[in-house]
This record gives sequence, structure tokens and C-alpha cells, in this order.
Amino acid sequence: MRRAVPRLALLAALAILAILAGGGPARADRKAAPRGFTSYGEPMFEEVFPDTEGVRRWVDQLGAVHERMDGLRADFSRAVQQALGEVGRRPVPKGAKRCPELAAPFARAQALGQRYLTQGRDLSRVYDLLTRLDEMGETVGLTPDYRAKVKRVRETYRGLRNDYREMKYAYYEQLIPELKHAGCDPDALLAAAAKADRTATRPSTTAPAPATTLPRPLPKKAPAEPPPRPATMITFHVDNTSCAAPARVVLDGHAVGVVDAHTRRGFRTRSGPHQLCLLHEGSAQTCGQHGTLRKGYLHEGWTIQLKCPK
Repeated sequence: MRRAVPRLALLAALAILAILAGGGPARADRKAAPRGFTSYGEPMFEEVFPDTEGVRRWVDQLGAVHERMDGLRADFSRAVQQALGEVGRRPVPKGAKRCPELAAPFARAQALGQRYLTQGRDLSRVYDLLTRLDEMGETVGLTPDYRAKVKRVRETYRGLRNDYREMKYAYYEQLIPELKHAGCDPDALLAAAAKADRTATRPSTTAPAPATTLPRPLPKKAPAEPPPRPATMITFHVDNTSCAAPARVVLDGHAVGVVDAHTRRGFRTRSGPHQLCLLHEGSAQTCGQHGTLRKGYLHEGWTIQLKCPK
């Protein structure tokens, strides 16, 4: 004969079994184990691809880097011209006496070239990102003005690379040879500029970097890389619009034509480093004399404006 179990005792037993099966009530000093999907803090999605506003920010960032690089290039050109002007002030035999005067502009040109290269690395990163986003169609939602900026990204990048080639050519093929011809050691000039900067009363924030920070051309005996593609044909221009006398144009020792007075004329050649001799009719100088040859890296759209004879 079974004995009836009181209802209250049965409920108490079920409660005890539930507590034992569930691990007991949560205590203040013990954290409950997470079950299933949980999130800590406000749920959010990680942004793998930027939205339209993110693409706009990248476009604006590229424009800002472009402006900084344009300013650095202009400052670099002024520093190089200042150093070349100091070299040409006196005859070569007295050049060693003016070497200290060349330390500051030469070190400034070197530091600006290094900063330009650093900004160029940032620009390359943004350029690669925008190019991929454009290929994947992520720029379709932009406004027309921003879509036009994206389409000009390749042109902007190509122009800045040409600027860098010109700067490197001016630094290694024009400025440094002129310094050595004047009896000045480029490394010694950088060391003197760094010493003067350290002893200055106010510390400068643009101390020149070591001479090896600008990438130097590879030595001739270095392992050969894959052969470069043939240089493309480009058009460069000689601007003689402000002068009343025609000018003869000699490219790499070969006469290529005459630019009439008050005109601007284009010439065709292959892209790369070249030597130009530009003399107005009636000039007493001949190509090859000191100051008559201009070296430069010619690319599509490269232009030089002539100074009128006095």
C-alpha cells in the first residue's frame, strides 16, 4: 500500500532537483557561462569595405597628400636652385671656401626629398585602395564631382611619379656633380648642417637625414633586373612666348628645331633623362659651354619657359 506524498514536500523536492541540475542560482561573485550567441556591449558590424562616406574620406585624403607633395616639390626645387646659385657665384678654384655656405641649402634639399618620398609611400597606399574600390564598383554611389576625382587618380599618381623622377635626377645628376666639381663633399656638407642644427639655440624640427636616405641609383654591377620596357614617345614643349628673339633647340647634341619669337612649340622624343641646349639667335655662347646645358627627366607634357636675353 503506497503512502501519499504531501503536495508541499513534492514541490520542494522538484525545486531542489532543478537547482542541482541547473548549477544553482547565480551568485554575485560568480559569472554565468555564456550560452549561444552573446555580444559584449552594443552589437556592431566590422567594416570590411568602406561605404560611400568612407570612399569620400579616402578621396579627400589622397587630395591632401597630393597638395603636401606639391608643396614639398616646390620647396625642394627652390633649395636646389639656391645651392646651384651659390656654386656658380665664384670661379671654381675658390669653391672650397664657399662650401660652408652650401651646407644649409643642400641639407634642406636632401631633407625635402626624403619627406617627398615618405609622402609618396602614403599616396601609393591610398592610390592602390581607391583603384581596387573603383574596379569593384564601390565608387558608383559617389556624387559626380567625387567620381571625377576618382577618374583623375591615375593621372595624379602618374604626374607625381614623374615629379619624383625629376627631383631625383636634379639631385643626383645636377646638384651633387656641381658640388663635387666645386670641391665640396656632399656627405661633409650634410654632417656640417647637422652639427650647426644641433648647436643652434632653437632646436630645429627638420634636421637633415643621413645622406643615404634618398634612394641612390643601383650600381652598374648590381644583379640585373628584368629588362625595362622601351621608353614611350612623349611630347615636351619649349615656351618662348615672352621673348622677341627665336631660340634654337638642341636635344642630346642634335638640333631638333627653332622656336619662333612669342610662340610655344612641342617636340617629340622618348621619355627619360635628356640634355637640352636652348640658345636665342644672336647669342655669343655655343652649346656645351658652362651654363648652356639643362638636364632633365622629360615626360609627357614637360615644359620649359625660356628667359629672354638682355
